[in-house]
Amino acid sequence: MLALVSFALSLMLWLQVTAQAQPTRQRELLVRLESRGLGTDLFLSDLPEGVAIIADGPESEIDALESSRLVASVNVTNLKPGTHTVKVHIPSVEGSVKLRAKRPAIEVTIDKLASAVRSVSVETTGFLAGYRNATAEPAVITLTGPANEIGEVARVRALVDVSLGQSQSVELEAIGGNGVPLPRIELSPRTVLVKIEVSPSLP
Repeated sequence: MLALVSFALSLMLWLQVTAQAQPTRQRELLVRLESRGLGTDLFLSDLPEGVAIIADGPESEIDALESSRLVASVNVTNLKPGTHTVKVHIPSVEGSVKLRAKRPAIEVTIDKLASAVRSVSVETTGFLAGYRNATAEPAVITLTGPANEIGEVARVRALVDVSLGQSQSVELEAIGGNGVPLPRIELSPRTVLVKIEVSPSLP
């Protein structure tokens, strides 16, 4: 029994000395951030694409960490429309490395999700001799986003340079009444084909 106790104490002492002998350091990583539990009829905004985490542990394990393999998350299950402070959950990793969020909590906003159908407004720039008209296909698209912003959409713009003189695939923008784009509005489809009509040349 005494031999077993002596062996256990020696092993613990060896592990402690080994851990102290191995160099340790901290490293800051930017990892992807996802939400979990959002209701299908809700829209989450103000969620950053990534968050900073601090890794603390043996230098060899710290150097082996790959930020692309780590994903942090926030749980918004059962949250209602409004502004909320939510905890950032950090993934666990194997080994002795400890991870913690640089900002343990972040603020997010939840809105009611709404959709609407709008016509595409083709706006032109440039000059083209004989230019007559420009039309978009499809001419009607679907908007999805926060209910309060859907009501602010004044037009869906397809901005095309007619000087190119040919049909073009153009990315759409949802424009508010103040003329400023509304980036949180999702458009389906995101692009349209704008056809340029030109008067036939006289013989």
